[in-house]
Amino acid sequence: MQFVAFGINHQTAPLALRERFTLSEDSLRALYRTVRRSPASELVIVSTCNRTECYLFGSAADLAHIRHALGVAAGHPWPAAEAFEKQDEAAVRHVLEVTAGMQSMVIGDGQILGQIKDAYRLAVDESCVGAVLHRLMHSALRAAKRIVTETDIAGGHASVPGMAALIASDFVREREYEGVDTLIVGAG
Repeated sequence: MQFVAFGINHQTAPLALRERFTLSEDSLRALYRTVRRSPASELVIVSTCNRTECYLFGSAADLAHIRHALGVAAGHPWPAAEAFEKQDEAAVRHVLEVTAGMQSMVIGDGQILGQIKDAYRLAVDESCVGAVLHRLMHSALRAAKRIVTETDIAGGHASVPGMAALIASDFVREREYEGVDTLIVGAG
């Protein structure tokens, strides 16, 4: 058994591909219930608009089954060329950095901490987490909270929507659209 973090994210895959692999809560529940895994394996899947990543404590066979199941759930073969895979210490470091917002499009993005909590809770609800991932996820969540409270990583506009609003505001201000109402529409 080894610990592996693998998946696709904004650093490795284009938006169109990430969108295909963004899974709803119902899809994730179904995947947790149907994917073949060894009895001692543990799994947390994080699926957001910017990443679909798996944190697995398991075997090489578990890894292959999960990749296949993700492809089936997305209706697209697993994109090996656009995916990343990290093992053991590098995988643990990756989980810590993602949870703290250090691997986000906007460094310090405050949304990721909640997304990781939700993904972890869902995996726990589906009985896919054991001692190894419980300890890792609790450590990652605690470390992320400390980083947010003890540093300025989340200062300013630490989210994609916040940055988009700032850029739009600067654009409007630079062009002197004084008195013109502006509406920003989007999700996220």
